[in-house]
Amino acid sequence: MKSFFDGGITKNQVSCLYENIIKNKNFEMEFQAKIHGIEVKESSNHSSPVQNSNQVPMFRDPSTYEGMSQTEKENLTKQMMGKHKDWNKNR
Repeated sequence: MKSFFDGGITKNQVSCLYENIIKNKNFEMEFQAKIHGIEVKESSNHSSPVQNSNQVPMFRDPSTYEGMSQTEKENLTKQMMGKHKDWNKNR
């Protein structure tokens, strides 16, 4: 490894980069788990890079939509798309 004076990075910088990579990777795995419907306990020792990640818009079980009329389904779809667009802007 080059020394800092030769254009390299220090061990402390490598350590900091590694810690941030691990935090981001853990956040990404937690996010993927939430998208797939897995409940994840929030860990206090890791801070997410995205502020509003706790409110991931998710679809429900298709059987809950069976008794709805087409207009109700369309209204619900519009609401869900609005939530998704707001959530995506905050990422």
